[in-house]
Amino acid sequence: MAYSKQFLDTFAAFARSIGYTKSNPTMGGIYTFVRFSPFPYSHGNGTDAAFQFARRDNGSKIDAEPGRQAGWIWRSLNYKLQKANHFTRKISDRISFNVYPSKELLEILDDFVFQDKGKTIYGYKTSEDIVSWSHRHDPITMYFFDGLIGIKGPLQMKIARAVTRFARTGKIMDNSIKIGNRIYEGVYSEDEPNPERIKKLLESVKEQPELYEFIKKTATDSLVMSAGYFWICEQMAKFFNNSQLMPEQTKRQILKLATVRVMDKSTDTTGKAMYYIPNPGKEEELKKLLASVGINVREHRSKYFGQKVLKQDIGK
Repeated sequence: MAYSKQFLDTFAAFARSIGYTKSNPTMGGIYTFVRFSPFPYSHGNGTDAAFQFARRDNGSKIDAEPGRQAGWIWRSLNYKLQKANHFTRKISDRISFNVYPSKELLEILDDFVFQDKGKTIYGYKTSEDIVSWSHRHDPITMYFFDGLIGIKGPLQMKIARAVTRFARTGKIMDNSIKIGNRIYEGVYSEDEPNPERIKKLLESVKEQPELYEFIKKTATDSLVMSAGYFWICEQMAKFFNNSQLMPEQTKRQILKLATVRVMDKSTDTTGKAMYYIPNPGKEEELKKLLASVGINVREHRSKYFGQKVLKQDIGK
């Protein structure tokens, strides 16, 4: 469908709000911005051994599936050891690792999968080549069955502690990763975007037909969506719904006075917040404008932005 100018302008404003600076934003471009580093991470040692190991079965314990999903190598419990419902049970949690390629690391993850015997861990996937591994913030993701882990469950934390010594550290990682909750250095926990969550997201934007169709089109007919795209759509919904509450002229004025970003709140709280980052010398003018349209904000000294910002809580 052809989208209205108002929709496209709001979409461009949303893209800017999460730090995407290119003109004419697209979902694919935003996804790359969110999931990939603009500069390659260093490889570390043992790269060839890691990729050779990733493509092979690990004896009778772990099956490797290089062709199962484009761009990824899947590793899961040997099919003879799997429970009958292994591939039909719901997946609810995932942890992603920003780590160096390492044969030792993959052996550690294999051991967790094997020792678990399909009770809690579904399996994990790794980037299939060094180019993707070098740029992705999440070259490995491990998946867990529904209702058995929780955001910081004991097994998750045990895995995180074992993996964190392989973490790729530094400024790029600290400033670029936007998705998930950091539970250890290089280890991020995310909820799996199941059909129920996607339906709920669509329900939240049903009063906005263009946005509804845009998000629906991003998912498959069976309501499947990657975690990266789901995060983008979730942030879009919050941004668009907030934008609906104020006149167009006010929105334009705010964007002249500040950069606006929708983000998770600090790691020790839940929910989301809208951050208004004032342009130099525009803080008081921005405060008055927000107050004039009933937007409640509070001053917040942000280490992330490196300055004082105005923060508006917008819920989960």
